[in-house]
Amino acid sequence: MTNNNSIRRTIFRDELNWVFEVYKDNITDYDRNKIVLSLFDNSLEKSKQLYLKEELKSISQIKKMLLKIITHDMTIVSILTLFNVDEDLYMPPDLENLFIKNEKIAVFVGAGVSKLIGIPLWTDLAYNAIEYLLRENIINYFEYQKIQGGINSAKQKMTIFHEFIPKTSIKANEFYNMHLVRDKKEINPYDTLVKFDWLKITSNIDDEFLKAFDNSSVEYKKEVDIKEVSSIALKKAKKIISNFSDKTPIDFDTIYHIHGSIEHVEDTIMTTRDYIEAYYQKESSLGEFLNKVFNEFNVVFIGYGLEEFEILERILNASKKNTKRYVLYPTYLNEMNYFSVVKKYFANLGIETMGYYLDFNGFKRLNIVLTSWYQQIAVKRDKTFYRKISDIDDVV
Repeated sequence: MTNNNSIRRTIFRDELNWVFEVYKDNITDYDRNKIVLSLFDNSLEKSKQLYLKEELKSISQIKKMLLKIITHDMTIVSILTLFNVDEDLYMPPDLENLFIKNEKIAVFVGAGVSKLIGIPLWTDLAYNAIEYLLRENIINYFEYQKIQGGINSAKQKMTIFHEFIPKTSIKANEFYNMHLVRDKKEINPYDTLVKFDWLKITSNIDDEFLKAFDNSSVEYKKEVDIKEVSSIALKKAKKIISNFSDKTPIDFDTIYHIHGSIEHVEDTIMTTRDYIEAYYQKESSLGEFLNKVFNEFNVVFIGYGLEEFEILERILNASKKNTKRYVLYPTYLNEMNYFSVVKKYFANLGIETMGYYLDFNGFKRLNIVLTSWYQQIAVKRDKTFYRKISDIDDVV
């Protein structure tokens, strides 16, 4: 599953020195210096980290450069291993087993996924909202600076925004439709997410998950019978955007927008009051739905940051612990100490942390990871298995 993008752009000098020491009988000091100068932009001894030259894009290119300097095969292989890291491309065995055994799995999709197609993160959207107030002359520049510089909470900024721009107003719709726009040049991670057989839940208000699900349904049915395309093309995937409760039906052909949808901005969860009513009131209907999901389904969080889990903590801690929970979380290979702290936080919530490496192509690495995961599942099952199971369920 290794991809040419799956190479580290940065390594620690000590890692390379360790390889040099292991094979010291097969490599001269002159060769060592030449390797460093040929592979890395910074070659000063005081540098703890070495940065791969921009023109070296793949393992094969690095290997070609090394062969110009040394001929000892094991030394070359060991150096290449420093750059070739792909463990994040493999789904953890216990999660893989849940898919293989057709266990109940739900995915929670956050803003980090939509970010890959140009839709702003929650904090960026809040920043843009205050800019909008300035641009519309609703606040002055002094107020704009004080808000942007003095308030870190995205919820508080969105609360201020909607104090001036009610969610029921035309301007509110104008703002969201202006900023929640997909960049069609970017690879769409939702195209992969909809292939998995899991309950589909999102806290995003954009409709990209739904659109991808619609497209996948039509494409599948084209494969089944090309003559049916005209009749099935009108059948749309369903979505639920409000009135959640423990009575909300569970349906794998539905996208659950737990914070509402851009189509109905008035019902979205955006402000501090919205979050209190949705998550902290004792009789929260959304809380009932989420508690039901956490009790009955194994859960995978993708595209969620730490701040979102502050909101979910109470419901997660109140739900049973007989299901498994995972989070796919971005990290860097040189930040493993920090990542271990993050893992401890999630462990307290009963969540297993799976890291994917931003060293490779930044956040776009998520697309490669999801594709690799899906391929990993597909090779162990007939490719039509999920659809067959769904068809059986419909008959039953």
